Amino acid sequence: MLSKSDYREGLECGKRLWLKYHMPETEAAPSATARQRMTAGTEIGKIARNRFPGGLLIFADGDSNQMAADKTAQAMAAGADILYEATFICGSLVARIDILLREAAGWRIIEVKSSTKYKKPEHLPDVSFQAHVFTECGHMLVGASLVYINSDYVWRGGEWDVNQLFAIEDISSDVASAIGSVAVTAAGFLGLASQTAYPPDDGTAPYLDPVIQSACSGCAFVGHCKPRVPQDHVYYLGLHHTRLKKLLAEGTRSISLVPDTVPSTLPEKLRYEAFTSGGLAVSDALPERLAEIKYPAHFLDFETLRPDLPLFPGHRPYMLLPFQWSCHTLTVAPQSNQSLSSAAHSEFVHKEQSDPRAAFVQSLLQILRTGASIVHYTVYEKTVLKQMHTDGIDGSEELMSFMDRFVDLEKILGDCYVDRRFLGKTSIKYVLPVVAPKLSYASLSISNGDQAQLEYLRLLNGEVNDDDAKQLVADLLAYCKLDTQAMLEVLNALVSAA
Repeated sequence: MLSKSDYREGLECGKRLWLKYHMPETEAAPSATARQRMTAGTEIGKIARNRFPGGLLIFADGDSNQMAADKTAQAMAAGADILYEATFICGSLVARIDILLREAAGWRIIEVKSSTKYKKPEHLPDVSFQAHVFTECGHMLVGASLVYINSDYVWRGGEWDVNQLFAIEDISSDVASAIGSVAVTAAGFLGLASQTAYPPDDGTAPYLDPVIQSACSGCAFVGHCKPRVPQDHVYYLGLHHTRLKKLLAEGTRSISLVPDTVPSTLPEKLRYEAFTSGGLAVSDALPERLAEIKYPAHFLDFETLRPDLPLFPGHRPYMLLPFQWSCHTLTVAPQSNQSLSSAAHSEFVHKEQSDPRAAFVQSLLQILRTGASIVHYTVYEKTVLKQMHTDGIDGSEELMSFMDRFVDLEKILGDCYVDRRFLGKTSIKYVLPVVAPKLSYASLSISNGDQAQLEYLRLLNGEVNDDDAKQLVADLLAYCKLDTQAMLEVLNALVSAA
């Protein structure tokens, strides 16, 4: 049976769909972050039903698809006007519709998403698949709409104002244009799923050998596929996806087969050099770029939260809430291979069950008012501070006056220093094991940013007792501290190579 999620996954990668049917044991269990997102999505779907009140809930835990389809047919025949989780089966296709609304001339499909806008490439296949199954079951479809979060909604406390919390967009014309291709595409996926062995590439979708791609990072089967990808795959050049697809279409998989005229930007040329001439490539511009850092220099990292629904009155959905920072400070420029363990360290995490932004900004000001450069890794820290200024947080205007002191260490690394073991990435999580293999996030109780967000949300919501809260705070501090310590190790590697 091919579901909406199967259809969407097949569009992303045929191999993913095939593995789901034939090698389910290779699928990784959902992470805590993934489980939380699914739970949040389910909760938003339930709240959205209040935008169309008085409906009948069809699908219940324990129901088979056939049971739910039978209940749907009975409810429609009995004259129900609004159905939640209505289920339809047509051949080997099954669709469960978030909200089904009866109109004068037929029915309207309403799909609920936790996003803040209509993302056509992502959302249209879902609704088109549902529309295809619905109409193939013999029902009259008069329209399709998408319900999503209104990010401008300000919660005043109390019950959600669902008329303001959710936006509704009619996507009927897009669905009408896309529905015609669903039958052929779904048949292709069913044919692929029926193969006992994954078929060789014959040049037509979905029979394409999988390649490592951006979608792989969120795939539960990446642990199966990635070890089978050559370590010099062209994906690791970091080319724009259109140029990458062109190389793949030409049959080029190995970087060693890529003409040296293909890399065009400086980072691409460095990655190409690293893969084709020994493993490490360093730009002559590195000393000049390192000179951008003036001392005393603060090495800064933030942890933030973006809750899908407002946590406090006056907040909006997905409002950015920075709750923690770590800062290592170097008074003078380091020398080659110098130990940086003596760098001064400061840190902050908001421990109260309240909006963390004001305390975050005020504590940060105490550190950044002195010194010269403020070194960050990616533009995110600057983005956070700009948002604090937009939100009118007290003290943020002074922080904005520091903007000309910010230096992006990741940009220096990406432009000037490439080790092939980075696999085309500049993320700390890829770089640190290469430049400082003795340092590792693996030993930490909190080992990634998503986990830090989830744990902090538990603290913010009062879901932990006092003893557990103290340990959780300690774990958060240890994680963020390692982020800025890792920045020092990156700096050390750059200084040694300059």
